[in-house]
Amino acid sequence: MSHELRTPLNAIGGYAQLMEMGLHGPVTTAQREVLGRITGSERHLLRLVNGLLDLARIEADKNDYTSAEIFLAEVFEGIVPMVELQLARKRLTMDSSIAPDLAVRGDAEKVKQILLNLLVNAVKFTAEGGQITVAGTADANSNRVSLTISDTGIGIAENKLAATFEPFRKLAERT
Repeated sequence: MSHELRTPLNAIGGYAQLMEMGLHGPVTTAQREVLGRITGSERHLLRLVNGLLDLARIEADKNDYTSAEIFLAEVFEGIVPMVELQLARKRLTMDSSIAPDLAVRGDAEKVKQILLNLLVNAVKFTAEGGQITVAGTADANSNRVSLTISDTGIGIAENKLAATFEPFRKLAERT
């Protein structure tokens, strides 16, 4: 099923990129902007499809995980460019304090996706001019690592916290 869903999406993105490169003639500024939106939407839809396919694998108990040492600062630095435009548009500031040697063991792609989802939500629900803070700490006594993403956004009411772990549950649309 994944092939049937991903192939048309990749084709849409590929054709948009070919047009953007001017393969079929000159591209105006307005057309380039629209092609950028098409490409961005294709990527977003592909992420959604991948998420649904991951969920189907989890529910079927057929999910594959790879376990390796993951340096959280490196993962975080890799996802920041994915939200830089949104940060700039909303004039948000972001501070991070994750030690370069702070590491966990797990599936790097899954950790990256979780951090990206949390960061995207922080950006989405923080009002213009707000602040996002990312902090990573290690507790040597308990052998645990804590990664916190906090923001000056609308927050989650205490009576709705449990609902954040329900599949497909949305608590709010936007700020």
